[in-house]
Amino acid sequence: MQHGQDGGGGDLLARQRERERKDGLRAQFGQRLRELLALAGLSSRAFAQHYPAYRDPTIRKYTSGKNLPPWEFLRDLLAEVDCRAPGPGGEQRAAELFTAYRSVLVLLGADIRGSDQNSLLLRLYDGEQVLAELTRDIELLREGADQVHERIEEERRTSDDSDTISDLERQGTELAGRREALVSKRADLVGDLERCRMLLQLTEQTPGSALVPVAERGEGDTPRGPGPRFTSRPWLVAGCAAIGLLVVAAAAFGGAVYQDSQNTAGQQPQPTPTLTPPTPTPTATPAPSSAASSSPSTASPAPSGSSSEPADEAPEPTQHKINLAAGYTVDLSSVEPRVTKDFEGLYYSPAVIGPGLATNSSKPLILLGEREKGSLAKCLADTRFSPEGIEFDLLSEGSQICAITDEGHVALVTIRTMPNGAAASEYVGLDITIWRYAAAPDLEEG
Repeated sequence: MQHGQDGGGGDLLARQRERERKDGLRAQFGQRLRELLALAGLSSRAFAQHYPAYRDPTIRKYTSGKNLPPWEFLRDLLAEVDCRAPGPGGEQRAAELFTAYRSVLVLLGADIRGSDQNSLLLRLYDGEQVLAELTRDIELLREGADQVHERIEEERRTSDDSDTISDLERQGTELAGRREALVSKRADLVGDLERCRMLLQLTEQTPGSALVPVAERGEGDTPRGPGPRFTSRPWLVAGCAAIGLLVVAAAAFGGAVYQDSQNTAGQQPQPTPTLTPPTPTPTATPAPSSAASSSPSTASPAPSGSSSEPADEAPEPTQHKINLAAGYTVDLSSVEPRVTKDFEGLYYSPAVIGPGLATNSSKPLILLGEREKGSLAKCLADTRFSPEGIEFDLLSEGSQICAITDEGHVALVTIRTMPNGAAASEYVGLDITIWRYAAAPDLEEG
């Protein structure tokens, strides 16, 4: 009995020491942030006024070492330092800060496949680096394809060797195919990074969250479950969990294509640093702006003593203009909706009793009434489904349709122009507003 008590006491002491070690790591990084704020001549409150995406209480958590910030905060803080205290050493300061940031996350136990707060931060940081590499590789493939095309034109002007031209055309097609595959992977990665940001935001805003920071685990603890179960958007956890695999796969695939494309183009690949500040993406933290124009994710701090902010805020919508021709589809799941012929999305179908719009989503289209004003809330609440699609006879310019994808994206589609049978190309003009991950997805059971 005595032996068991001693063993338990030793385990408790080991846990306490591990907690103290991790608290020390976060406190040291918080000290780095305080020094940078001081170098920029800004208080946490002043920084929050310049960057409404960050609230003053949240920044104080970062500088005190209670929480680690997302990488975008480090990027914005470094930008302020460079602007307010210019001088040599800026690049070295950034490299040291980001290197320390990733090291601290790893030492705290963050795992790219985990779902706790520190693991989400690590995923976002590594994901942004992979995203930058994919963007670079896509550009290299485009340049390689352009060079191949120039060689084909040169060959036709000079020798007109059919075998050489055929070989070059094959190389060009291969490069184009690889570029298209990388563009698709980049779109998937951008969407999953956005979903991770939303989950991270919910973990910071939800009172009494089940999320336990990695720093609170003992060395011998079994990792806790897949993170918090938010009643408003529980699918975010499952969706974001896939990003670790996407990062690993995209990095491996992108690296291989990078090597091949350089060789195809006759160039020597250049090594790139493994720890550099990630390149900003469309989903990154917004640049400084006035508080009056801040989005829902940049809400001002709640007054002292007030209740916590709601956990479930509407995502910021994006606006798109699409001309959709007969027999084509607009893919609403892409970060930038694109028109394809694979019928994976909202399509212009001649097979709907009469010509009209249809979808292959498990959630049918909804036609709103003439006097109804479409909104996210309206699309989520309405159940006047049209399983067979909506004929153009029922539509006119200004008509609005709700479409919800299986991934949970909600689209409000407004008819801008109706098809004109007398025109050279028969198409319908659409103005589309998309709220991403605003509805529960239709998850397939494996």
